[in-house]
Amino acid sequence: MKNETRFTEVCHLDTCLSDFFSGYSFPVLAIGVYGANKTCEELASDIEIEINMTYEYLTNEFNEDDMQVFTDFCEELRETPNKKVLNHDLEVSEDEDEDTECVYMYFSLCKPVNRYGITFLNE
Repeated sequence: MKNETRFTEVCHLDTCLSDFFSGYSFPVLAIGVYGANKTCEELASDIEIEINMTYEYLTNEFNEDDMQVFTDFCEELRETPNKKVLNHDLEVSEDEDEDTECVYMYFSLCKPVNRYGITFLNE
């Protein structure tokens, strides 16, 4: 009998400067945004790069079935390659020489559950 996957979705936890991210109880991927021009295809590529760089860290908490959820999410993102990830302008400089902090999109795995009309990230 196969073990049930603990996580069913990739959740977007927040998009903010690192000082404002409140954290999460499971490992988190932080993807640099650098303006509002990132496409879904670029985001998928960035997530895969981050997973490859932090694989050992992630697998301390997530099993292989859980990691497949990330892979499936990236495949879904690639189905709409020209769609922009963000629908609003971020007030960050596009000038690479300027010393500004990067805005990050924070992602992790979750298993959403609805109770009393409220969606919780995990049971």
